[in-house]
Amino acid sequence: MLAFLALRFQPDPPDLITIEEPERGLHPYLLGELVSFLRSLTEGPKPTQIVVATHSAEFLEHMKPDEVRFLSRSPDDGNVLVKEVDPADPDWVRVYREFDDSLGSAWLSGGLGGVPSSN
Repeated sequence: MLAFLALRFQPDPPDLITIEEPERGLHPYLLGELVSFLRSLTEGPKPTQIVVATHSAEFLEHMKPDEVRFLSRSPDDGNVLVKEVDPADPDWVRVYREFDDSLGSAWLSGGLGGVPSSN
């Protein structure tokens, strides 16, 4: 967590920060704190874009649906497919409600992409 906190004090904040699996080594309680902190870096006089790669359903629980993109590979040609959530889509709202407004559970169901196939 200390490494993440140091991001706030960079003399010249970067335009983009990429983080892979930030949940590794953190107590689950701190995930919400980390997400809030990273969100705060995207605001201010010089906002920074944050890109996080995760396989953690727990981490997703702290995200807003419109902040998330699900990546998977096309079985046809191997291209990367990017799926955005449309929070205004009635089908999305229905599915989200089915999973008790749990983005992590909806993702683990496999219906949102980003979950390896069982083939």
